[in-house]
Amino acid sequence: MPSRILVTGATGCIGANLARALQKTAQGAMSIRVLARASSNLLPLKDLDIEVFEGDICDYASVRRAMEGVDRVFHVAGFVNLGPFETKKLFAVNVGGTVNICRAAIDAGVKRIVHTSTVSTIGLGSKDRPADEFTWMDSGKLKVPYFMSKMQAEKSALELCSASKTDVVIVNPSFTLGPWDVGPSSGEIILWAVKSGGLPFYARGSLNAVAVEDVVAGHISAMEKGRSGERYILGNENLSHRQLLMMISEELSLRRPKIPLRYIYSMPFTWPGDLLGPYFPQKFRSWNSHMLRVMELSQYVSSAKAIRELDLPQTPVRLAIRSAYDWFKAVKRL
Repeated sequence: MPSRILVTGATGCIGANLARALQKTAQGAMSIRVLARASSNLLPLKDLDIEVFEGDICDYASVRRAMEGVDRVFHVAGFVNLGPFETKKLFAVNVGGTVNICRAAIDAGVKRIVHTSTVSTIGLGSKDRPADEFTWMDSGKLKVPYFMSKMQAEKSALELCSASKTDVVIVNPSFTLGPWDVGPSSGEIILWAVKSGGLPFYARGSLNAVAVEDVVAGHISAMEKGRSGERYILGNENLSHRQLLMMISEELSLRRPKIPLRYIYSMPFTWPGDLLGPYFPQKFRSWNSHMLRVMELSQYVSSAKAIRELDLPQTPVRLAIRSAYDWFKAVKRL
């Protein structure tokens, strides 16, 4: 009998590309079920021969029903918001949802879960000494609700599954770019840049960026041969924010970034977000002083472990930028 895989978060960038890759390689050896909310945009799934199960990771009953007959689970769903205004929702979805997934999987006898976390649970690193899987983000330095919720989700998944016969492998994708970014998520920076003719300002921090197809390959490999209880950073190029914006500008022939944003000097421009964010959290999630502090962090990381153990590909980020741009154009977002 073919195995059945459940994918949560299949309408987001990583989950959509993962579902499509699994469908492409299934060839009758597996059936694919996705768990999606009634309000989800199913555009990434409409041409796939997969089972769409309506439910919500925050509703244990629907999660448990979706687990029936499932052998393996990719838990990709989550809520991403780096602002300070939606702590309750972040913990409800990222922690509560993960607990529901793990408990339902254990109850259903699922063999293995690949849990999608984020590189933001990894400690801060420099260009010369990038952080790795052995470090955790120090939430005491800058209390970012998103970081804290994802750290707790990882720990909950490990604790629950360690006491059962269900394996769990954690993957930590970095800033992911590519097609099928319906949200959009990370690809929003490309939309901003193109619509403004190029972003003139840049934050002084840094990040790690990766192509979504590499992240998908890392997920599939983690399911096949990742070590249970281990974390794997799925990333590629360590870049300053200016370097990333320069790549976008050069690749898409846009104005180059020239003006650095510094927290102390930019506060007057972010106060509207600080004031109105509690009432309109989605509208001001990227426009507030807290977000600017987050953007000043140095989030350089090493993917050496995933390259070594999971054969993680390293597609140039420039190609990911172009791929994301072409998809946005194709679906008339640009």
